[in-house]
Amino acid sequence: MHAGEPLPDRELALALRLVSFGLMADDKEPDAYQTQQLFLPDQEGILRPRDKLHFNDTPWMPVDRNVLLCHEQLSRPTALRCGVPTTRHRALERSQLLTADLNLWAQPFGAREDLPTRLQNILGEYPASARDIVTELLQNADDAGASLVHFVWDRRQHPVAATFSEKWNDLQGPALCIFSDSPFQQQDIEGIQRLGVGGKRGRQDVTGKYGLGFNTVFHFTDCPAFLTGDSALCVFDPHLYYVPVATVESPGGMFAVNPEFKRTFQDIYGTFLPSFFNLNQGVLFRLPLRTAIGAATSKVSDMVVRDQDLMDMERVLAEEGEDLVLFLRHLRTVVFSEIPRDGRQLLERLRVATELTDRDAELRRGFQARLSQAVDGNSPTSVSYIMAVKNSKAKTSTVWRVISQTGVQEGAEESPVLERLPYGAVAARLKPLDLDKFKGKAFCTLPLLLTTGLPVHINANFSVDTARRNLRQDPGSTEAAWNGFLLQRLVAPLYCAFLTRHLSHARLPLVPVYHVEPPKNVVTMTWASPGGGDVLTEPYFLKVMPEQALQNVLQRLNMNLVPAFPHLRQIYKEFSEAHVDAVALQPHSLRRFLKALAIPVPCMVAETPLRTPESCSILLNLCLEPTDVDQAELEGLPLLAMQDGCLNALSIHHPVFDNTFAHL
Repeated sequence: MHAGEPLPDRELALALRLVSFGLMADDKEPDAYQTQQLFLPDQEGILRPRDKLHFNDTPWMPVDRNVLLCHEQLSRPTALRCGVPTTRHRALERSQLLTADLNLWAQPFGAREDLPTRLQNILGEYPASARDIVTELLQNADDAGASLVHFVWDRRQHPVAATFSEKWNDLQGPALCIFSDSPFQQQDIEGIQRLGVGGKRGRQDVTGKYGLGFNTVFHFTDCPAFLTGDSALCVFDPHLYYVPVATVESPGGMFAVNPEFKRTFQDIYGTFLPSFFNLNQGVLFRLPLRTAIGAATSKVSDMVVRDQDLMDMERVLAEEGEDLVLFLRHLRTVVFSEIPRDGRQLLERLRVATELTDRDAELRRGFQARLSQAVDGNSPTSVSYIMAVKNSKAKTSTVWRVISQTGVQEGAEESPVLERLPYGAVAARLKPLDLDKFKGKAFCTLPLLLTTGLPVHINANFSVDTARRNLRQDPGSTEAAWNGFLLQRLVAPLYCAFLTRHLSHARLPLVPVYHVEPPKNVVTMTWASPGGGDVLTEPYFLKVMPEQALQNVLQRLNMNLVPAFPHLRQIYKEFSEAHVDAVALQPHSLRRFLKALAIPVPCMVAETPLRTPESCSILLNLCLEPTDVDQAELEGLPLLAMQDGCLNALSIHHPVFDNTFAHL
């Protein structure tokens, strides 16, 4: 009757009442088939099939000419009840990258375990501490080749007018944002979706496994998202709640961030801090912080994120930032900033940065390039450089000597995992040189919860537990065997090479010496440096372990004894070949040591560290080797024990006599 023509006012009003109140008369959802047959008035009052219309819930956006809008007097709930699509949903569908959605993320778990349950189980294996979340995020950025990571605690409540939906508005509150200056490649996007599997298998030059460690972010949020290259927005929605297009097969969405997206969903885009970062030069993760309300309904985690949790992250970076960046391959700067609730400025609170000379930076880049291309461990290659680490919360910088190596010099065929490339490094702190407070740690690129007792940090591509805290030590397992192989064939020889290459130049106290403390014979290890010229503090390398009686006497004299371990004997050999003045325990070196002792002869033997005439005899027997030793070498040795209990020095100028009747 009125085909293609606007309805008269009375009929238009009747049609609007029928739609608004007739369909809303009960709480039952209208039948989908019935609503499909509906004709609704458009903006001009012309009746049109429901499928041809859209409800305009993006009034700030211009509408395409070919888009027909339903009448302005139809409310949004009525339009949705009638099945009318919204302009917001239309824009969302047009932005979604249907060829690259997040369906891979849903693949690896079985049909009986839904995604939130799977995530909850994985989180049980990953600690919720600030330290663990920081390390995983740094590791992921380093593996992606980033040189800068900037943590931003955005405390603001963002606008909610131009978002995907009302449900999404819950995510517009405070968040932790993490910017890194290396955009994701396609393999990174694919890898981060592989829940419980990881996407870095087969790569020798990375530490982590996207999809595994990344799951730690779910301790803080139910809906993490990242914007890469200012061109693609990826959102994870395991609850299928926040993203309108999320499905069981694709629990999230990937959207093209083009000019239309930025206009249509400007309030979402604004939460990714486009005014603070050059987004096309990196990737920005946004983790909306889980509130008490969100925790009450979350199927992933009931952890409520407090201000203290973010402050703990800053504290971790302040206290451990130096260790966290020491062995990373690309990352050079880590920043922690805050945007106050009512602020518009980025307030920097902490900065940790590494500095290398141009030459050392080039050496490290070249080594990293070779590592990326390395195939096996039969062709070892190494690099050595000096690196300074500056922490804005510390008064002084630290300076490190680092030596890194891929492959092993010998024994590559002993590897329990032949396809895996051995990689390791040693780092010694040059400044400040305070070994009393220094605790050597084990690293798998990032620090593990293991102290080694060494005066250096050691790093290798160890096999670690799921929480990345300790080495795998399962008896008889391939992973435990791999760790043993690395320690024996890579780390120990690398430490030896480090000593021979750098000890003589830097005068670092890195050679182990042992001391036995009576009466319980407690053994303690300290560290000394050879070639210093002071015979009393010089470390004395043992070629073989001496008799216990001789060890006891030397220990009482505070001689620094280097254990006769195979690798330490090899260090002495390499020192000698490198013309480093290392000293072995031999008759002539013992004679020099004894003459340098400050024993105020004549005195009572019992009042000296020698204690007994028998101790003097033990030392004298070694000093008399070889049998034709020059008498001048014996001159001044404080080993002459007298029958009256006194101690004197041997001297041809003061002869003494052996009285066989002294006991009378």
